[in-house]
Amino acid sequence: MVVKSSKDFFPPVVVLAAGKGKRLEPLTHKLPKALAPVVNMPIIERIIRDYIEAGAGEFIVVVSYPDGPIRDYLTQEAHLGVTLRFAYQKEKLGMAHALLAARDMLTSPWFIVAACDNLYPLEHLKEIADHWRRSESDAVLSLMKVPLAEVYPNAIVKIEKGRIRKIVEKPNKEEVFSRIISLPFYLFPWEILSFILQTPLSPRGEFELQDAIQWLIDSGFNVQGVLTAERHNLTTLNDLILINKIYMEKYHQNLSPDRRRWKKVTIIDPVYIAPEVEIGEGSEIGPWVVVGRGCGIGRRVKLSESVVIPGAVVGDDLEVVHKVVI
Repeated sequence: MVVKSSKDFFPPVVVLAAGKGKRLEPLTHKLPKALAPVVNMPIIERIIRDYIEAGAGEFIVVVSYPDGPIRDYLTQEAHLGVTLRFAYQKEKLGMAHALLAARDMLTSPWFIVAACDNLYPLEHLKEIADHWRRSESDAVLSLMKVPLAEVYPNAIVKIEKGRIRKIVEKPNKEEVFSRIISLPFYLFPWEILSFILQTPLSPRGEFELQDAIQWLIDSGFNVQGVLTAERHNLTTLNDLILINKIYMEKYHQNLSPDRRRWKKVTIIDPVYIAPEVEIGEGSEIGPWVVVGRGCGIGRRVKLSESVVIPGAVVGDDLEVVHKVVI
């Protein structure tokens, strides 16, 4: 069934940012996962700015209760120039439960759900919205074809005649019927929230969003998908280093620092060094290095292929290679 409403708008975006990011520890002992740096801005800001460029103007960010750092950063430092509201997930009961936290703020017949740890090409963000507008779809999922080994920790989908007919979260070997996975980027009708409310807790103690999507499919809603060949998922510290390398490669022409700021310091591009960073004499910085605001780099330091989190300090006479400095 198609909701009787015009699609002549860009749906509001719900950004899920309440997760703890355990696999990013000890980084997440210092700052929320959503504020992990991707070159010159936190990942959540980069995600929101990508959606703004795609056409979005309204955002609801779901954070932990009473999590203030994400809210404070986005409202006081990011200067986004869009409608921005916050919802709070008091218990960690999965992505579907986090989405319910935004339920009372959603008045649009459709909305987008985005995770705060996944980056996509701008073209893919636009393509999801464009596909929804020009088709008779009620929901559109972001999809990717992956090697068999990457299927098991994800949700796989079955597609027939352009429509998604089945979705299975974390299939075992006997359940694998596809190598196309669903990514955490969705365009949903408002009715998905009603199905979430009817979804029981899974064996792992969470409300599974995929169960609600299957209810949507089984109830006659037209659920379709759009494939992407690229996405970057922040799960581990190695992911953070890799994502920063990818984005430095994209934007390095605009990132090269003014070398006159430091005496007797060697800078090897590509690097990003935030303003007001102190670097001691005899140090060599780069390539593939991100240094955040308020950092201090000692004398005779060799720093390459690493991310230095805002406020971190690197002592004298250290060689740091492929590390996240916290």
